[in-house]
Amino acid sequence: MANYLNVGIANASADGTLISFYDKIKFLLPNQSGLTTLLDPLRTGMIRGRVQNFDGTPVIGAVVSLPDYPGFGSTTTSACGDYYLAANGGMGYAVVVRKPGLIEGQRMVDVPMGDFVWMDDLIMRPLDTKKTVLAIGGSDSGFSVAQSSVMTDADGPRRVSLLVPNSTFVTIKNADGSIAKSGLSTITMSASEFTVGPNGSLAMPARLPPTSKYTYATSFKIDEADDNQTVEFSRTLYAYVDNFLKFPVGTAVPSGYFDQHDHLWKGSTDGMVVQIVDISAGKAVIGITPSNQPASAGQLDILEFTPAELTALASTFSVGQQFWRVPIPHFSTWDFNWPGTAPVSLPFLPDSRNRGEPRSGATTSPFCDQCSHSTINVPTRTLNEVLAVAGTPFKLSYQSDRMPGYRKANELSIPIGSLHSTAQDGTDPNVLSVDVQVDVDGSRFKTTIDHSPREQETFQFIWNGLDQFGRKVVGGSKAEVTITQHLISPAYLSSIPDSIVNWTAGNPVPSAESSWAEVTGSDSTISRQAASTTNLLRWNGLVGANTLLDPSRFKMGGWWFSPQHVKDIEHNIIYFGDGSFRRGYASNLVMTKLLGDEAHYSSFQIPVDYKYPLTVGGLTGSRIAIGPDDSMYVFLKSNSSGWVLAKIAPTGQQTIIAGNGSAGFGSENVDPNTISIGQCAVEQFIHVTSDGAIYFTECVFAGSSTAEWTFLAPTGSPAAKNGTTTIVFGRASPSEDETLM
Repeated sequence: MANYLNVGIANASADGTLISFYDKIKFLLPNQSGLTTLLDPLRTGMIRGRVQNFDGTPVIGAVVSLPDYPGFGSTTTSACGDYYLAANGGMGYAVVVRKPGLIEGQRMVDVPMGDFVWMDDLIMRPLDTKKTVLAIGGSDSGFSVAQSSVMTDADGPRRVSLLVPNSTFVTIKNADGSIAKSGLSTITMSASEFTVGPNGSLAMPARLPPTSKYTYATSFKIDEADDNQTVEFSRTLYAYVDNFLKFPVGTAVPSGYFDQHDHLWKGSTDGMVVQIVDISAGKAVIGITPSNQPASAGQLDILEFTPAELTALASTFSVGQQFWRVPIPHFSTWDFNWPGTAPVSLPFLPDSRNRGEPRSGATTSPFCDQCSHSTINVPTRTLNEVLAVAGTPFKLSYQSDRMPGYRKANELSIPIGSLHSTAQDGTDPNVLSVDVQVDVDGSRFKTTIDHSPREQETFQFIWNGLDQFGRKVVGGSKAEVTITQHLISPAYLSSIPDSIVNWTAGNPVPSAESSWAEVTGSDSTISRQAASTTNLLRWNGLVGANTLLDPSRFKMGGWWFSPQHVKDIEHNIIYFGDGSFRRGYASNLVMTKLLGDEAHYSSFQIPVDYKYPLTVGGLTGSRIAIGPDDSMYVFLKSNSSGWVLAKIAPTGQQTIIAGNGSAGFGSENVDPNTISIGQCAVEQFIHVTSDGAIYFTECVFAGSSTAEWTFLAPTGSPAAKNGTTTIVFGRASPSEDETLM
């Protein structure tokens, strides 16, 4: 019987021997104040991050915590702006960073077990120093106006103004919903914009949904409430942002806000681009159409303009000024973002040879039974030899790639070219530059390629074999590679409702609705110049694997005995005594960000509500499903209201398995790639069974409330399941783990 030496999650002590990850990082725990939750030594992970000011200097002394899990305590940023925060791995956390005078930042993170995880960089924006004292809670019908400082970058100057009726009442609530303060007669208000300059996206309080393109965000605050409290009003207020991007008058302004307690962006009621076309009798005359024809009294009523607000506008602004007028029901971080489509660009995924796989490249012995000499593997630059043990069926094998001096074990060849290179020189004209970032054992290595790389261009990463504390690492280390493409700024998608375009004296204005983070509208020529759009691709490699096989640990002079094997539990690799290896391939490559700003498949986009489980007709599924082979199935939306069903294999390969991108019903027993898939008003979802059968919903046309089930057998031929009946064409009965009704 073969013998296995199991090597678990391991790292190095000062003398290079194996220790647990917990023992490796426990010297940092005294810096984590208020740690009352027991850290499980087998699950402990470490959150690592860096916080900077807008000018690039480190933020020192900011408090970093997990507010939903206060038992893990908090830590503070160092003189370099770095921090370490330990928590039990295997789950997700919201990490909050706070410092007086700066706007708090949040980042979501999945903490691994027995490893470091780097947070996305955070830039903390200072609170606007311009504050306005507002009189509230009165009985008069007047308005007060609070304005931010004017912010300027490559997109021009702008500021936000908030019109507050003097009769407004303010309620300050705690996180649990209880009332902290009410009946205030004055408040001191400020508004601080995040989206300024080339690094404004790093200052955002949280990552945006992929269907909401970075445009404008600001934080409304009052001095009377702290960061954990919410501020609500007795009536809806209206914010006026200078139309610095020159959207046409009448355009809908998608609006959303960040819920700091739920750690989610949430959509709110759309605003509208308006213009002051005249001032008459001390009141502003408002235009809400591209032709600037004045709105009627009835339309102004629907838009909730009051005579007092029109008077305040006339006394504050000038004729010709244009604004994004957006309703603000409460104070929070507000985001006014239009959707958009990024250029079709995507970094290459590496093959196994470039991800630090063991170099022998075989799952059975790569050496012939009759060989009595050394062999040289030219591609891997290794020397191999096998000797028979006389009188036994066993063998001794030697491989130079298992020796400490094999330098290739610490190298990664990282593809940085674009899959969509179209220029004659092999570059992608949509790509401006590429950032290459490699995180290994808590250390971060980052470089910028300040040009568009050629299609087959690679970046060679060489690890020094040391952890972030300068200690030698024994055993392989996961290298998380992040490729960030900086792309030309895409144009926004914007829309002017038909009732505005075709405005006549008798037509009403559109009813209130929310289009935030929805892919609606048509192409415009408007884009942000101060910040580029990015595609981001992450994958995991392996470096230093041969240190686990140091011959000094096995006392055989570098030779291996065929029935003796080593199992690396952390990286799911078995090193066999005959010189071969086997690994659980799916665990090696993790594509954590797939679509939208962070990578996308052709011109298709992921729906914003993809993460919610759905139940339709008794069958439960979601916008994303995982198959029995660990492949991911996801609905992608085309620009023509149709959908496709894509499969993303554990290797990262993306394949459209059903749908042609147009809306409509599929047909029975045809090629899945020829069918039309429409958007369902009752929500679309995917359900994959244990034997590989796929169910998904489709509709006659976008917005239809009539759903149809389509069944893809493991062979790939579709058959329809109409309505909510239990009949499944092409299949006698569902499998045991499946519930249809």
